[in-house]
Amino acid sequence: MKSTFVRDTILIVAVIVIFAAAYFIFQEKPEPKNTGFKHPDIPGMTMGDSPEMDKFIADLPQNYDELIGLGNNYMDQGIYALAIECYQRAVAIDSADANVLIDLGACFHAVGGAEKAIGLFEKALVINPNNVIGHFNSGIVYRELGNNEMAKRHWEKVVELAPGTAMADTSLGFINHLGHDH
Repeated sequence: MKSTFVRDTILIVAVIVIFAAAYFIFQEKPEPKNTGFKHPDIPGMTMGDSPEMDKFIADLPQNYDELIGLGNNYMDQGIYALAIECYQRAVAIDSADANVLIDLGACFHAVGGAEKAIGLFEKALVINPNNVIGHFNSGIVYRELGNNEMAKRHWEKVVELAPGTAMADTSLGFINHLGHDH
């Protein structure tokens, strides 16, 4: 009699556990509260909907090289807000790397921050006036902003610095196209 009582109790508990698990699995999930990371320089750019994302942002590395590596990775994946966060933290450590400033500018451009991008490209070109990518990107953003003269000037510099390259050929195409704009 005692063994059937134990067996029946185990069966009842098992059925209760199965029903409870099914209830939690199939229950409608409430909409998560938006407590996620919002990038201070990108209005409306929310990175997460959870405190875990806030912790993730807080736990980003403090090491310059690790920040650059992560920034490059996020940029390659098109996760621009996280790339911007990593690059800005790296620039706060060392602002003398023109390539990092250009990557940061490219990320801002990707999220609609053309003016901020130009400022970063120009800062990078002060550090390294012969940075081909800085000139190329500046041309693109100046053209987007309607400043064809500055766009042309930067693309001409690309042709001067890197003749015969794909980037120079593209720049020449852009310059020729400017002549057809009205």
